[in-house]
Amino acid sequence: MRKALLSLLLFVLLLSLAGCGGKADSASSEKKGGDVVELTWQFWGGDADRKVWKEIANQVTEEYPNIKVKLQIDDWNTYWTKLKTQLASGTISDIVSIRSLEVPVYAEKGVFEPLNGFIDSYPEVDIDDFNEGILKGMSYEDEIVALPYDFGAPTLYYNKDLFDKQNVPYPDENMTWDDFLDRAKKLTHPEDQEYGFVTSGSLWDAVPWIWQLGGDYVTEDGKYTLNEPETVQAFEFLSDLVFKHKVSPSAEELSTSPANERWQAGKVAMIIDGPWSLVSYKKFNNFKFDVSTLPIAPTGENVSLSAGSGFGVSAKSKHKEEAFKAISVITSKENLAKLAEAGRAYPARDSAVVKFEESSGLEHVEMFKKQGDNSRPYKTTPKFTEAENIIKQDLESIFFGKSEVEPALNKIQEKLDNEINK
Repeated sequence: MRKALLSLLLFVLLLSLAGCGGKADSASSEKKGGDVVELTWQFWGGDADRKVWKEIANQVTEEYPNIKVKLQIDDWNTYWTKLKTQLASGTISDIVSIRSLEVPVYAEKGVFEPLNGFIDSYPEVDIDDFNEGILKGMSYEDEIVALPYDFGAPTLYYNKDLFDKQNVPYPDENMTWDDFLDRAKKLTHPEDQEYGFVTSGSLWDAVPWIWQLGGDYVTEDGKYTLNEPETVQAFEFLSDLVFKHKVSPSAEELSTSPANERWQAGKVAMIIDGPWSLVSYKKFNNFKFDVSTLPIAPTGENVSLSAGSGFGVSAKSKHKEEAFKAISVITSKENLAKLAEAGRAYPARDSAVVKFEESSGLEHVEMFKKQGDNSRPYKTTPKFTEAENIIKQDLESIFFGKSEVEPALNKIQEKLDNEINK
């Protein structure tokens, strides 16, 4: 009897262990994630970018073993050409790389899957860690459509060697438009082909100056407006820098030697550019330089614009949740900190900014954040590309010295009203 009881207990124990083993196998299978999902991701970049982004793509699989990301990197122009072709043919990738400037253009075409629901379901993404301004730039109709990896606001770079050579005080946070012009004049020496400042006169270049005077170039209802008094005043100030004060080269001069080339050659004392250019400037500049905030307008404002890039989920993807998981890894705190430390991006996450600052080599690198905090998203509309082409064509006439400011802006406005603002 006792022997039979022991046999029964042993049998029950074996059944129990077998059941535990089954649960362990099931848990292991769940951890592995079941069937493997392959996602496509296209991005732009140069040779130096490929290794970095492929490593990040591989990290998605490390985090989620059932997700593999197939990454293809194209040069800048090829990427946008492909995106338009894929959109037309319905073959767009699962993960869509996008600039904030183009978000309305493609969101209006239904390219993106809204992300707010995913963000609510995955609180570990920590959406509050992203810079608020660039999140607005990555939104359309109150829905976040992409998670950003970088952003930045055009800030004032200055060539310390040229300032020292002419014994001119460095720019600082209290520098006004008048102070800026005074410095630019003292730093301009045509005999040495040295200029105090350089501007292309594009809308992008002009927007901070327009905003600082209280104007705008897009109304709340999405109409382009380029001939308001503040806009005219801003363009007249920029035009005067070229033709009246002669502290900046003309568009004709820049056509043979672009602004960045002149800056990198050490022939320009001040240039406005974003933190995204710091890596290139550190690599190619043979002079000491630093950054400061933009000059203060007569209104007391020195606001800048902000823009950046990120990744959205295609509305046509068959694996939307997996694609969101992938971009949550791509834009994680750890990955954006690595990109920032390598100087490859001014991070869209506030927690990663310190890594960018530590590796910058600049004395006043904090000015990037100060200017970024005092910036507004560069506004675009679904008709941005068409509007930009119209604006660009006639702005060139101003900075080539072929047209006065107000008549040129009135001409632009007439075209915008006839072709865009309908």
